[in-house]
Amino acid sequence: AIDICTQRSDESCLADGYRVYGFFFSSASVEHWNKQYRENGFFDKSATFDTRYSKSIEYFDKARTLYSQLGRFDELTNVEFNMAPVYELLGEHQAACQVLEESADANHQNLRHNPDARVQVPKKFASYDDFLVSYRKQIGCE
Repeated sequence: AIDICTQRSDESCLADGYRVYGFFFSSASVEHWNKQYRENGFFDKSATFDTRYSKSIEYFDKARTLYSQLGRFDELTNVEFNMAPVYELLGEHQAACQVLEESADANHQNLRHNPDARVQVPKKFASYDDFLVSYRKQIGCE
C-alpha cells in the first residue's frame, strides 16, 4: 500500500499506510510470530524483530508529519496517542508524556476546525482531555 500511495503521490493515502505500519510493528501479532519474523524478517528490510518498536515510532512519526501537513488533526490526535505506549515499551518515558501532550494539542486543533468532533473515550470520562489526564497520571507523567 505504501508503494502504491508513493507512486500515486497521494500523501493522505501514504500517511494512512505509515500509520498502519506503525500499528503493525507494535502489535501483539508480531510478538506472537516472533520466530517467523526473526528468521525471515519484514518487508521493510531495515527492520528487525529487536528494532520493531523503534520502527513503529519511525512509521508513526512519518504519518504524524504528513497528517500535520494535511491538517488531518483527528488522525494526528490518534497517531500521537498511540505512540505513547510504544515509547513506554522502549523505556522512553519523557517521550511518551510529550506525545500525549501533542495529542491533546492536535485534538484541540481538530475541535477548532470541527467543533462537533469527539474522540471516543471510555464512558467514565467526559472528554478526551479528561481521559488524557487520567492516562498521564497512570503512566507517571508530571
